[in-house]
Amino acid sequence: MSSTKIDNLVRGKRYFVDVWWNLYNTVRDYEPYQFIGEFQRIYYIPTKRETNNHGLVTVITPARTEVVFRLLDQYGVRQNRDIRVSSMNYFYASYKPKSIELCQRRAIMKLQLPLDLRRYVKTFMETRQKSLRKLLQIEKRNGQIMKPTRNKHAKRYQRTQNK
Repeated sequence: MSSTKIDNLVRGKRYFVDVWWNLYNTVRDYEPYQFIGEFQRIYYIPTKRETNNHGLVTVITPARTEVVFRLLDQYGVRQNRDIRVSSMNYFYASYKPKSIELCQRRAIMKLQLPLDLRRYVKTFMETRQKSLRKLLQIEKRNGQIMKPTRNKHAKRYQRTQNK
């Protein structure tokens, strides 16, 4: 499971929620309560303030963001109950790889190759191009850019011809 910020929550997707803070962000529990829910929407509740006769502004309630989830039971069936939680809590998205990805990774991991070579091969299996770009930048910095070896073979061939 990967931790997700509230900006990246997708409507209708299932998330594992770790609730540490109460709805008003005033009390943090020692142990969280957890549930699995389907993301519905985000509510922003603005600050409530009061101004007295002298122009002094008093904050009654601070601004907060609430996240609404539809509760799911242990079998993944939707319940008719929405739960509001604070945005300060932790949200985790699950990653479900395709079966072909699992087969490819398993086959490569079974090969007895050096660790560096396995890591390099694994970068081509990932869907993200970021890791590949980082790897190529590291190679350029270290000066390990692969150069064609045609000239070396030609020189070796000429040496053997002259003997």
